[in-house]
Amino acid sequence: MVKKMTEDILEGIREPFKIKDVERSYPFKYEESMNSVLLQELARYNNLIETVRASLEVLKKTLEGKLVSNSETDELLQSIKNNNIPEKWLKRSYPSRKSLLGYVDDLKKRISVFETWIKNDK
Repeated sequence: MVKKMTEDILEGIREPFKIKDVERSYPFKYEESMNSVLLQELARYNNLIETVRASLEVLKKTLEGKLVSNSETDELLQSIKNNNIPEKWLKRSYPSRKSLLGYVDDLKKRISVFETWIKNDK
């Protein structure tokens, strides 16, 4: 069950944004202050995306027997089993009191807003 949830979350969370590419389209300019907001938020979300993806990749390899379990993977495993957001994620995340699955859905929606902004402008 945990392996399936891990794979589902990994499939649903995109790779980090390529900030340098976005910055070419939305450069820092005084007249366009929202560009700096976009780039700062992308940096924050990249940090979260990288944390989520890396921890889930390690957990997946641990469940497959390719890595040895440690306290971090045990905590992540328990969080997923209990449908709770892992502490490691919350440290790099926006505040949330949702369950794990609710949080992941919310994260996907937030990421989608940035994807739409990048594609279609603000």
